[in-house]
Amino acid sequence: MPSDLNPIQKLDKVLFFIKYENRFLERPPIDVFYDKCANNSEKKELPLILEKLEKDGLISKSQIHPQQFMYRITFDGWVYIGYERKAKLEDEMASRILKSDKRLFVATASAAIVGLLVLLWYVFAWRCPHPSDCFCGLNP
Repeated sequence: MPSDLNPIQKLDKVLFFIKYENRFLERPPIDVFYDKCANNSEKKELPLILEKLEKDGLISKSQIHPQQFMYRITFDGWVYIGYERKAKLEDEMASRILKSDKRLFVATASAAIVGLLVLLWYVFAWRCPHPSDCFCGLNP
């Protein structure tokens, strides 16, 4: 894994590798992926990534030898859109909610101002000092 990837991109990379390469390899896909890791720090991250994916229910682990495991994609992992895409969708949804909250506030404030103006007009019309020539239309 290139070290310039952030943790979410690393999770997606491993998940998609297991998802799409599992059926074409004669040995466990994680062994192949492990061989592609560039340095030891990236190899140290791989068990943590696999543990996270398994905890989230996106992959399952089965033991094929005493110290060797096979990782397979689960149905949840197969239909999952990826951590990065999920984060983007959540950000988009949060911004939409924020925009709708602002619109709702503007509409409520506008209704309150109009209601206050109508109330002031009725108070002015009720307490008009010169009703005979006033534009409010009230006659004595």
